[in-house]
Amino acid sequence: MCGIAGLISSNSSDEQRCLSVEQMCEAMLHRGPDDQGLINRGPATLGMRRLAIIDPAGGHQPMTSACGRYHLVFNGCIYNHAELRLELSAGGYPFRSKCDTEVLLAAFARWGEECLGRLRGMFAFAVWDDEGQSLFLARDAFGIKPLYYRHDSVNGRFVFASELNALLVSGVTMGEIDPHSVADYLAFFTVPTPARFTRACSACVRVNARAGPAGNSRSNSGGIFQPRLKSAGSAPPRRISPANCASGSMTPCGRIASPTCQ
Repeated sequence: MCGIAGLISSNSSDEQRCLSVEQMCEAMLHRGPDDQGLINRGPATLGMRRLAIIDPAGGHQPMTSACGRYHLVFNGCIYNHAELRLELSAGGYPFRSKCDTEVLLAAFARWGEECLGRLRGMFAFAVWDDEGQSLFLARDAFGIKPLYYRHDSVNGRFVFASELNALLVSGVTMGEIDPHSVADYLAFFTVPTPARFTRACSACVRVNARAGPAGNSRSNSGGIFQPRLKSAGSAPPRRISPANCASGSMTPCGRIASPTCQ
């Protein structure tokens, strides 16, 4: 069990984002007592609390791809990482560790979001793409590994974490109870995904979040962002613009081009 967190905002300083992510990671200390890490890349800050199981010495996170383009935080276990490693090694990826984290990172670097269809395991992860200035979030289809997010369209912030408690200390959400979710729980003994007890916080399946220059709003179709429930390898998710998100708008997302580390 590990804990991941991140904040994407073109309107916040590196120091502000680091403080928020550090607070979120501290709230998840129980999920990962063995290691911690933080990285700033443009408008993105990613953080991690690690419970070291596979390759304890070589699996420090956030982890950067060999080409330097992608940065990953990951909670979970990829059961078929050995088979994927052989395929990716044959394709020329220069592995530096024996952990499944690097296999996942290499898979995303080669296949983009299509890598989800190749993964066997339980996982929740986030990848920041320096070149595309975009964040990709995903979790396993059954939601074994939790992942929650909050899109603050008013202040241009997008935050995610492995636990709702971490989101509550981020400074991005106030933790207001959603009465509709309470009613759902009393009626069905569960809160249907993507809703949560906390208003404006959602459970993640797959999200593409694209950043851009502060104050440069996209011209999108308008409306409130709602993720679509999709299992690995299914139709494309939808893309939002959290760093340009004064409008809180959304547009359909096409497939990510298959990037390759040279």
